[in-house]
Amino acid sequence: METRIIHCNTKDILNLTLSEKSNGLEMVLVDTQNVPIARYGFDMEKLKGVNSISYHSNNIRIHFDDINPTSLSELDTVVE
Repeated sequence: METRIIHCNTKDILNLTLSEKSNGLEMVLVDTQNVPIARYGFDMEKLKGVNSISYHSNNIRIHFDDINPTSLSELDTVVE
């Protein structure tokens, strides 16, 4: 599975590579110190026929516009 790093508070459209479409994609949300906050997995079946993924992130998760991840792991955080 290929990995892409996504930073907090960003918005973009990712164009998928042939390798990502063939092997699956993991997107990891990281904070300003590059500490992982959340992980999202997309298997090759989910990416079939998909050329790009549009998203926006905040401080705790990534929101995908046109696709739902196959798997996800998000930390429940409390900010004071």
